[in-house]
Amino acid sequence: MYSVYITDYNSTPTEDNVTVAHDELYIYDPITHDEGLALIEPILSLKASKVCSFSCTIPPTNYGYGKIIRGLTRVVVLKDDKVKFMGRINTEDRDLYLNQEIEAEGALAYLNDTLSEKKIYTYSSLFEILSDIFDNHNEKFPNEPWKQFHLKEEDCKARFVGRDDTNVNSNLLTSYSVNFDISLELVTELVDLANGVLKIEYNEENGWWDVYIYNKYEFLCNEYFKFKT
Repeated sequence: MYSVYITDYNSTPTEDNVTVAHDELYIYDPITHDEGLALIEPILSLKASKVCSFSCTIPPTNYGYGKIIRGLTRVVVLKDDKVKFMGRINTEDRDLYLNQEIEAEGALAYLNDTLSEKKIYTYSSLFEILSDIFDNHNEKFPNEPWKQFHLKEEDCKARFVGRDDTNVNSNLLTSYSVNFDISLELVTELVDLANGVLKIEYNEENGWWDVYIYNKYEFLCNEYFKFKT
């Protein structure tokens, strides 16, 4: 069963006053049959190695109506009380009936907010390069764990194999340079170079995202959900 809440929202939605609340304000829960917890066409799209998305239309009767702060408010989708999606709302509009239409981009989009450090890698593994990129990104958000990504070596299963620029014996990339590039673009390129698939899972205990890199031929996961309303 799915449920949805928002956080970092405007608790006093008026034109002259913005008060950001950091608690959980539920906007969707089909069990309660409460019109304040009803959404129109909530759609969740999950894609491996891609920025996932969530969209819905919020009617005026909903508890979250008018409380969205675009670019700040986060929406969290739960499945059986486990975080399935979390992301910031980057699109907000009203239709002819004054319903509030929103779209949120998934957590990987936070990697668009940082640039890599300038560095040249020689004979480096996928894990080594990605770890540097994630560490550099995480340092920018020490107090916002939901923007952080952590990769363990044992969870990085893709390798640089069968490439002209690869040391075949060690699965190392012989040369790779970064020069203040957008973090997400680098991560995507590196995973593709290794014929890998990237998947993130929310770490409930620490509040950050655990990263898993699979071999593309061993793992494929694209999911699309349209909630019952």
